[in-house]
Amino acid sequence: MNRVYLHSGQNEKSLVKVILGLLLPFMLYGFYKNGIHLYRKDLVSMVMMFKPLYLVLISIIISIIFSLIKKKGFFSYILLINILISLVVMPNINLLVYVTSLIILNIIFCFLKINIVPVFMIIVFVYELITKHYTFLNTLELSVEHKYSILDYLIGQGPGGISNTLWLFSLLSLVVLCFKYSYKKHIPISGIITFYILLIIYSIITRHVNLDLYMNNNFLFASVFIAPLLMFSPYTKGGCYLYGIILGILSFICIFLDLNIGIYFVIFILSLLHKLFDKIFIITRK
Repeated sequence: MNRVYLHSGQNEKSLVKVILGLLLPFMLYGFYKNGIHLYRKDLVSMVMMFKPLYLVLISIIISIIFSLIKKKGFFSYILLINILISLVVMPNINLLVYVTSLIILNIIFCFLKINIVPVFMIIVFVYELITKHYTFLNTLELSVEHKYSILDYLIGQGPGGISNTLWLFSLLSLVVLCFKYSYKKHIPISGIITFYILLIIYSIITRHVNLDLYMNNNFLFASVFIAPLLMFSPYTKGGCYLYGIILGILSFICIFLDLNIGIYFVIFILSLLHKLFDKIFIITRK
């Protein structure tokens, strides 16, 4: 049976609440890792210590404003999207750039339903390339050469977005979300499995294991929370599997360029093609 995911308002609202609950530990740990910890090291001021929380607060305020304009409830899809953006941005993100980009993309979203999470990341990536500030490392990680262990990655000490580095909790979140009917679990499961199969084969051939790739926070978090977003992914089971497999293949190709930002380019491209994946399986069933 080719399962069809229903996009009813009630299903979406319920899923949004569950995902937001799962994102809370990421927010709190991001505040510690890229706020409190840096303040204790005298690398940021007391005001900038709260930067990870500022981003979340800004996202909530902008979401409320646009929800009122569109006459949507508080737990709207736009709230989830904006909060996801606040967690995955680079730690050195400029607050003015953040606010401006977020407002513009929310305006665009009112007229054009595209996945603005990867779009935001691509815009910021281009901006930081131009200004020569592109990095997913925080101030401390830039100043000291780190050699992370598997445990470091598991408990969130590895590099990544400002509040998405809890690698183990990303994995646990996937397990929890798999019990939600409206969550498109086939996308992250097939994508992650495909990626790691290819990565393991590559490691065997090269006889080298790169922990930065195996424990990449941006890839895992994006695969679990961003790739399966209801509005921008296939609604058939077969389409989700195809989406996920291609996600894994293209993400693997990105390891030769830059997986950290590459995953967002991949998700953006696939989100534009998600209806095509459904059509392929609908046509083959006729």
